[in-house]
Amino acid sequence: MNSLLIFIVGFLTLKTFSDSGSFKSINPHNNGKCSKIENVSGPEDITISKNGLAFISCDNRRATLAGSPVQGSIFLYDLNIKFPKLINLTKHINFEFHPHGISIYENENGVFIFVINHRLAENTIEVFKLFNKKLIHQNTIRDSLLISPNDILAIDQNQFYVTNDHGSSSHLGKLFEDYLQLSKSNVVYFNQNKFDVVTSDLKYANGINFNKNKTKVY
Repeated sequence: MNSLLIFIVGFLTLKTFSDSGSFKSINPHNNGKCSKIENVSGPEDITISKNGLAFISCDNRRATLAGSPVQGSIFLYDLNIKFPKLINLTKHINFEFHPHGISIYENENGVFIFVINHRLAENTIEVFKLFNKKLIHQNTIRDSLLISPNDILAIDQNQFYVTNDHGSSSHLGKLFEDYLQLSKSNVVYFNQNKFDVVTSDLKYANGINFNKNKTKVY
């Protein structure tokens, strides 16, 4: 019995390392030039507007895990200029803010930023509008289906998709899902005032986007 248990644990451990890419070889290559950006703590997601403005979500997750959370930020990085500088667009907000995935929706009314916010007691979606190099808060969206939100995809001002990378919100439950490789994550869709699960039984639903014609979601 002990030998069988050791075999199962060893097999699952090796499979986890293999699936995570620990035994793969990568040949780094880059035809362009990279510039290091300083003073960015915990960058998580980046999305670029039609006019070349990059929005970067950042949160010091190590501080949160250590029990001393600090406010996260959405930074603006203008790719149109030769030496851009980071601009903190959210340093003025007065609610708990720990951003994860972000998405942009642009129309004649302006640029809207949809942000997954991991508050300590709940997960929410924060909606902002870009104005004069600040993000003005428009709305907070809450729902029990925001279990473990990871990424978001805005369709318009009132519709978006969200990936839940786990089916459990607890740390222990997530560990079981990871190491047993359970298909418990899903994708939910918000249409004006209601969330619905649109696909489920996924393994670690993470990034989400659509094709150029917006006819398929990946």
